[in-house]
Amino acid sequence: MHMSSELQEEGQVLIVRSWKEIINLAANRELCAHIQAIQTVLPNKTLTLVVYGTEQYFRFQKKRKNCEMRGQVLGVNELQNKPHHMSSVEELPRVTRQILEEVLAEVQLFTGCCVRLVESPPELGALVVYFTKAVAEMPFKRETGQSVREMAVGRRE
Repeated sequence: MHMSSELQEEGQVLIVRSWKEIINLAANRELCAHIQAIQTVLPNKTLTLVVYGTEQYFRFQKKRKNCEMRGQVLGVNELQNKPHHMSSVEELPRVTRQILEEVLAEVQLFTGCCVRLVESPPELGALVVYFTKAVAEMPFKRETGQSVREMAVGRRE
C-alpha cells in the first residue's frame, strides 16, 4: 500500500446536522432545497447527511402531548412548570415521525444524498470513523481492483 502525505480532495462529504436544524427544515419542506444548495456549492461531491438526535425531539413531543392531554382532563397547564432546557424544544414546529421520514426519503430520491440517523455521541463518533476509513481506503481499493482487472485481461490473451 502506497502512503502519501500530500493532501488530496475527495469526492465524499459528510454533513452532520442537529435535530433542531432538520426539524425546522422538515416542517417547512425546505430540506431538499437546503441539500441542493449545498450540492451547488460542492459540485461533483457525494453527500452523506447525518441527522443527530431526532429521538430526543420525538420523546419531548410525546411528553408534551401527554402533558397537554393531562392538562385538559385536569384543567391545568402542566407545561408551565417545564424545565428551562425544554423551552427551546417547545418553540420548534411540530413534525411527526412520518413527515420527517417522508422529507428524508425525498432528500434521498431527489438529491441522491445518503441519510443516516444517529442518536448518541458514541454512535456519531463510530460513524465518522467508519466514513473516514472508507474514504481513506478508496484509492487502495481502486488500485487493487484495477490490478485484478489487468490480470484478468492478461489471462484471457
